[in-house]
Amino acid sequence: MSNPIASIGHGLETVGKDIAIGVADVLHVGEDVFKVLTDAKTLAPAFKTELATLIADAEPIATVLAPVIAASGENVALDIAAVAPVLNDLKKLVSDFVTFMPTLKTALADLEADTK
Repeated sequence: MSNPIASIGHGLETVGKDIAIGVADVLHVGEDVFKVLTDAKTLAPAFKTELATLIADAEPIATVLAPVIAASGENVALDIAAVAPVLNDLKKLVSDFVTFMPTLKTALADLEADTK
C-alpha cells in the first residue's frame, strides 16, 4: 500500500524540478537576450516594447516570490501559498513571453548575420 504523504512529497518534488527546469530555460533565453542587447541600437521597436512588457510582467511576481526563493523551498506549503496570488501574473508573463519569442528569434538571427 502506498503512503499518501510520500506520494504528496514525490508530487511536490516533481513540481519543484519542473520549476527549476523552467528557470533554467528562462536563464538560457536571458543569455540570448543579453547578446541582442549588446547591439541595442539596432533593436526593432517591437523588440524594445515586448521586452519592456516582459519586465513589467515580472516585477510583481519577483516581489512576491523573492522571500520564497530566499527560503530555498524549505516550506513547500508556504511556497505554494505564495504562488497562488501571482498565478494570473505568471500566466500573463508566459503568454507575453510566447508572443515575444518570434521577435527574439528574429533579433538573434539578425545579430548572427551582423557578426558573420
